[in-house]
Amino acid sequence: PPEQGGARLSVLRLTVGISDFSVSYGPNDVSYDEVADDYSLQHFSTAKDDAFLLPLVRRILAINPDLVVMASPWTAPLWLKNASGSPGEGWLRDQPEVFSTYAEYLVRYLEDYNRKGVRIHYLTLQNEPGHGNCGPMPCMFMSPDHQIRLAQLVGQRLRSSGNANVSATKLLAYDHNWGPDSGPP
Repeated sequence: PPEQGGARLSVLRLTVGISDFSVSYGPNDVSYDEVADDYSLQHFSTAKDDAFLLPLVRRILAINPDLVVMASPWTAPLWLKNASGSPGEGWLRDQPEVFSTYAEYLVRYLEDYNRKGVRIHYLTLQNEPGHGNCGPMPCMFMSPDHQIRLAQLVGQRLRSSGNANVSATKLLAYDHNWGPDSGPP
């Protein structure tokens, strides 16, 4: 806390699944559901965050309960992408069931974290959406049209959530870097 000489941090950014900060890029580490064609998300689980990440975030929130928490995905589950072999390539396949499943996936993440004591105030649709070929690092290209389409679906699903904290989550657009080449494609 500031009165105890703390850093006065006011925002915490979490990753939805794997990121370039992740310890492992293994095939089971990429997302919260890497079971191919699981459009009903029966295998969705954030349990891998239970051992370390969630307890740490809850400790941080106990120190500063006013902390704003935002979350950003680096990549969708690989089986939803057109380049399903690598977390560092591709984009969402242009199919209605892919977009609706990914929207549901993102909202389930919010619901799961809220159930586990971590309210997400803001969700970005994609970290650095202008990148779609990052080698071994996770990323996913997302065109402005795809961002609009996904935002509409996520927004609908947020509004229909039975959880007030989840319904109150705000979407942030274009989570990208600064610089001359960082504008939307």
